[in-house]
Amino acid sequence: NSCGALLRYFRRQTTDIPKGSFLTQKRLADLLAIADESQAYSAVTISNWERGVSQISLQNRLVLINLVQILFEHKGIKTIAEINRLLFLAGHRHLDNEEKKDIFGT
Repeated sequence: NSCGALLRYFRRQTTDIPKGSFLTQKRLADLLAIADESQAYSAVTISNWERGVSQISLQNRLVLINLVQILFEHKGIKTIAEINRLLFLAGHRHLDNEEKKDIFGT
């Protein structure tokens, strides 16, 4: 699953300041749960996404947007092109202007 492999790659490019290393699957799940208070996430969920065992459904675009925002804030994803590549591989459309504003603050 190329989407999962890319997600893993971006996660491993992040910086988790308190730990001094990249975001673990558990830490990413915890941050995602904070961003999406209506849902609980676990390291197993992130692992399943990365291994292609499961994927974020098309009905849950907000989850994917929250995920890329976290990866962007932690410097794992650096450009709109990288975000759009991940979205495309996940079967989602590219960012719209509102989503760009939410992520980049412009």
